[in-house]
Amino acid sequence: MKTHDSITESSQLQSVWISKADANQRSGRAGRTQNGVCYRLFSTATYEYMPKFSVPEFMRIPLTEICLYAKTLDRQSDVQSYLARSLNPPSNVSVQNAIKKLQILEVFDSDENVTELGRHLVEIPLDVQLGKCLMYGIFLKCFDSILTIVAYHSVKDPFILPTDRAAQGHASFQRKSFAGKTFSDQLGILLLYKSYCSVRNNKKRVREFCSKYFLSHSAMETFCATRRQIADLSSQKFHVGQEASLFNDDWNIVRCCLVAGFYPNVAVIDREHKTLISGAEKRLLLQRTSALNPPGMKNFKEFIDELPYDWVVFYEKTRVGKTCSINMNTVVSPVVIILHCGKDCLLDEDISDNSEISDSEEPLLESKEDSSDAKINELLKKSVKALSLSEPTAANNQSAIMSLDHWIKFELPTKDAKMLLQLRVLIKSQFEAFLRSGHCMQTSTSVYCIQKLLHSLENIFPT
Repeated sequence: MKTHDSITESSQLQSVWISKADANQRSGRAGRTQNGVCYRLFSTATYEYMPKFSVPEFMRIPLTEICLYAKTLDRQSDVQSYLARSLNPPSNVSVQNAIKKLQILEVFDSDENVTELGRHLVEIPLDVQLGKCLMYGIFLKCFDSILTIVAYHSVKDPFILPTDRAAQGHASFQRKSFAGKTFSDQLGILLLYKSYCSVRNNKKRVREFCSKYFLSHSAMETFCATRRQIADLSSQKFHVGQEASLFNDDWNIVRCCLVAGFYPNVAVIDREHKTLISGAEKRLLLQRTSALNPPGMKNFKEFIDELPYDWVVFYEKTRVGKTCSINMNTVVSPVVIILHCGKDCLLDEDISDNSEISDSEEPLLESKEDSSDAKINELLKKSVKALSLSEPTAANNQSAIMSLDHWIKFELPTKDAKMLLQLRVLIKSQFEAFLRSGHCMQTSTSVYCIQKLLHSLENIFPT
């Protein structure tokens, strides 16, 4: 049985006995059409130990979507009291953790009211994080690529695990071949989809393709159908056209969408101890199917020195016993983390100085009139130029700590930290303007500038 732990934000696969109700229901199958006998492979004592009924699905799944829908249906009541009226109410801890996560994702504000982002996500039949990822895909003009990734994560994994142990190694190799040395499972998804579409119209080639790469044909068709449904819905709601996919092949932009949507699912590599850390989790492992566990290497420790950056964004965290692992991972640069992670960003200047600047306090635009594309672009260009000319002189040797949601911290020159803080707010303000307009055409000019900005910053802050 798959369950969700709201405290650790991880999924668990547990082996549990069926309930008495399930056992009785299944015994009824013997004798349905003629006289029969039900043989049970467990003792009477085990039967007496079984729970009377199975745990309702409502009490073992993530509650973020449910909390969002509950607040949308009844805006006057708080989510906790609304869900308490259900037949099998979830625990208070689970509800509060779901609300806290929605606030981190900026779907709820501090008073548990639905934000502009939340109002859009209600109309998209996707997990909240996938929905936010899709919204950023439209905003940053890489809709087609993000659409493929989101659709893949919305359906059952199409890869088949063979029963033969020798074949399992070959299946793992074939699966990872799509990602190659891109350090990204999500990029592997894009290449898988493109490869499948190239043979989809030929039944013989489709069978050969699925057999070669250990894929379920029906699961791949479900994946493609889901992708088409999400595309149709996005076109109706946001008038998405070809202009929304201008930067499909720009992997820097796609990574921004993944980080913005999947956060707080980010981990940092501890190169000294050869492991991954994420919040309270001090030792994370990579699932064997991940592209970050390349074929031919025994474990992640052998591969860690080849990774270009220390940060990893992941889609899912699973726990088996005391072992916790992350799945569907992409290595990302610290610049992307700084610009797109976290609801709150605090800047502690000069470390010895206790003064702090919040991203909500930094004055960027003098008035609402200054929020035009022209003004935004001018500020972005100045920021890139200033960062490019930044040199380690006595004037800018002072360090500052950038703190994202109080657990992700970066130490960098004060001048650069302030500039990155301003860029964070500029990008966020553009995203909010896009949400208010509900039309992808509103952000075309500034996204060009953001693209140039990211490429420039990748060279300035490469590690």
